[in-house]
Amino acid sequence: IAVGYAITGIIRLLQQTGVIQVTDGEIADVIHFMDGNRELLRDAAQDTAAKCKDKLVLFVGSEHLLGNVHVVTNQTNENGKHFACFFPIPELNHHLMEGLGNPASVKQVHVVFVESQLYHERVQKRYEITKRILDQQGITYESFSPAAATLLQQAFEVLQWGSYVSFYIAAAHGIDPSPIPWVDYFKHALAK
Repeated sequence: IAVGYAITGIIRLLQQTGVIQVTDGEIADVIHFMDGNRELLRDAAQDTAAKCKDKLVLFVGSEHLLGNVHVVTNQTNENGKHFACFFPIPELNHHLMEGLGNPASVKQVHVVFVESQLYHERVQKRYEITKRILDQQGITYESFSPAAATLLQQAFEVLQWGSYVSFYIAAAHGIDPSPIPWVDYFKHALAK
């Protein structure tokens, strides 16, 4: 909820300063889309959480969804209490693929691609080639592709899905996602 309020506030601020143009109708469309797809996103998130439960998670995103995929990664760490990291494509294609051979424990990584039909065609091709490389390396992966037709709707769809993913990962581990004991410990120690 906090992420949604923060994003909406930023959108309104940027709109009032003339940096972006987002109409009330577009915001209403986002809300309608999210309400109408809640169950589908929950089901998709449960599937993702089940595949990630016993793996180190590597989220991959691009273009207009980069920030959202970063948020999903943070939520998985903080709320899901589960190790996750994030790499963008195309950056991943310049170095990370070479690191997939060693150590042997790299096979414990599960890659979650957040793909979009709105990504540039060349970026979409990078996803397909990257999957072939993962197949050859024996690393598991899956794709989540937002169904929304607009950039704004896709951004919120990914956030909604990711929030569910982090919740279901915590539930799979039998953990309450609310407390953040290590962050609290760190802040307390830092304040001394």
